[in-house]
Amino acid sequence: MKRGIVFVLMAILVAGTLAIFSPTPKRARADSTKDQSCANVDEMYYMTIGNNPPEQQSFVPTQNRLTDVVLKLGGYNFNGDATVRILSEDTPIASKTITFSTSTPIYRTFTFATPVTLTPSSTYKIWIDDSATASPLYWYTNTDPNCCPSGSAFWGGSAQIPDFDFATWGYSVSEPENPPADG
Repeated sequence: MKRGIVFVLMAILVAGTLAIFSPTPKRARADSTKDQSCANVDEMYYMTIGNNPPEQQSFVPTQNRLTDVVLKLGGYNFNGDATVRILSEDTPIASKTITFSTSTPIYRTFTFATPVTLTPSSTYKIWIDDSATASPLYWYTNTDPNCCPSGSAFWGGSAQIPDFDFATWGYSVSEPENPPADG
């Protein structure tokens, strides 16, 4: 009986230690690099998620694979799901949902199970939505109007200044031009 209790207590101790000292979320691929970003230095400004039309951030990638989207999110006792969608011409092409809780601004990483194929120099949008909860989720903005020159924040149905706090991570692969014809 005592051995069983000791074993359970040790298992709880090990699990708790791993939870406390776990590293931050890693990118899906070791060779992923930051592509587009806008970093927030002032945590005073944010938009409440869930408005109609939704809050979005456009970006123009230089890489042709998207592995992760990182957003600075917060809320007053937020506890729920947040879903990021990648839009191409306002049509969703990928999505990722994570569950978390927070009361302070924190960077959250949304890692796609399969890298999203993008066309460099084309415009895409990041759209975030949260689960129906009693506490709102906030997406923080930047105070620099030129934070992401290749994109714009959208709320209230139109482009706005400043941009949201975000980063995209990915990589590029060479695409074969045309397969050789069988002769």
